[in-house]
Amino acid sequence: MLQRLIHNARVNVFESARFYYWVLWTVVGYSILNQSTRKFLWVMFDKQYPPNPAGVIIYSLTGAALIISFLMLLKVIRKDLVFYMGLLAFVILIQSLILTTTFDWWYFSDFFINNNGFYLLKYLFPFLFLSIWMELNKSERYGFSFFFYLKKLLVFNACLIYVGAVFSLSLFESYPLSGRWGYSGILWSGGMNNIMYAICLIHHWSTLKKLDWEFFVLSSSLILMGQKSALLYLLLIIIFVVNKRVIIKKIFLASILLLIVHFNRIISFFSSFDSFWNSVYEKHGALGVFLSLRNENIENILSQQFTNENIISKFLFGGFATFPDRVEMYPIDVFFYFGAVGLIATVIFYARWIPKFTYAIPVVVASFGGQLYDIIPAMLVFFVWISSFSVKEQI
Repeated sequence: MLQRLIHNARVNVFESARFYYWVLWTVVGYSILNQSTRKFLWVMFDKQYPPNPAGVIIYSLTGAALIISFLMLLKVIRKDLVFYMGLLAFVILIQSLILTTTFDWWYFSDFFINNNGFYLLKYLFPFLFLSIWMELNKSERYGFSFFFYLKKLLVFNACLIYVGAVFSLSLFESYPLSGRWGYSGILWSGGMNNIMYAICLIHHWSTLKKLDWEFFVLSSSLILMGQKSALLYLLLIIIFVVNKRVIIKKIFLASILLLIVHFNRIISFFSSFDSFWNSVYEKHGALGVFLSLRNENIENILSQQFTNENIISKFLFGGFATFPDRVEMYPIDVFFYFGAVGLIATVIFYARWIPKFTYAIPVVVASFGGQLYDIIPAMLVFFVWISSFSVKEQI
């Protein structure tokens, strides 16, 4: 009897693509519902969303299931993934020991468990999901199903984006009641919004290879969001995914060079068309506009470290920033949290794992502020997309 229960649990839960398909929808669906509820209460009633245990329960149960599945599938899981996750855990442990100058168990446990240890778990959660998803039977089929329905959901939300843009409805703004232009429908999480639309747009084009009405809906939604990261997504998709002419790519690279040479003048010109960004330009300059003040986050974090005696160990093993401080630029945050060791390991992992530039676009955008790595549901969508479709393209 016990053996049958264990066998059923392995087949129907811990080694089941169907089970993790619904886990994926639960995590992504909760994120969308949670953000939509927060947005509705904020705009309509001027209230903050009260704390609720649903998210903690969902992630705790999912994390427990992932750990069990990981142990069951350990022999077949890709060794580079196991090594990468283990290396980052080792880096955080070393970092915690080094920064605890006089060993105090309570200080050490607080630093390791409540600060960088917590961030480590958050960061590695999607990688743990990926390591299991790639080894599950029929995961590609479930990945296709996930994106089929996700695209339908985003097309529906695009209708609300259009309604918000036409009638200037605060409820559908990307940044409600802030004075900043942009519309995102019922969605609110900026990073999550543009990532889902961008990935679905790439997937749509890669599957059908035509400029149909759905391509227009998804691409126009990225424009109407009013986010620089969304525009960068769209630009990279058009030039490196839709376009096949080398001359267009050369023009794009020439435009980047032109932006670098005339950076201040170009940023000043485009900022003048929007009162919000014009105000940012006047107060913080061209770099502040371009990076949405992330450059000041970098300066603030580094300014606290130059007199620190652990500067060399922090360079190697991280600790320049501790949770929840972050810059929201992928390589810089990885360096601040995990040091040069973690950054080099991350670059090597993506270089080995991502088959071509098309699938690297979310990582490129996140390097300038797309927040991909800091949002668990977004990383899950990203990982399922690559693992489900990149293999098919290579066959």
